[in-house]
Amino acid sequence: MSCITRTYHPDPHRKILSIGGIYRGKLWEHSEIDAINNIENHEITYYINKGNYSLELVVASYQYIKYLKTQSDALEPDNLLALPEMPLTTKTL
Repeated sequence: MSCITRTYHPDPHRKILSIGGIYRGKLWEHSEIDAINNIENHEITYYINKGNYSLELVVASYQYIKYLKTQSDALEPDNLLALPEMPLTTKTL
């Protein structure tokens, strides 16, 4: 995955609306809720590339709110929030 759609919520744990990227030449988008379900049900594993490393997305919880972050992030999803905004034209995988 290589991009996100942000919300304007001030809480960093609620700033990600969806994640996306390119798969087999097509742009895709999954809502954060769908991505959380996919990870928890072991259906899809998501990664972002940072330098020479692939960082796996995990589901975390803060004040009873589930959110996405990478394994190497501390409490806030800094690696995800550093990704560019999703282009306007997307296709669901």
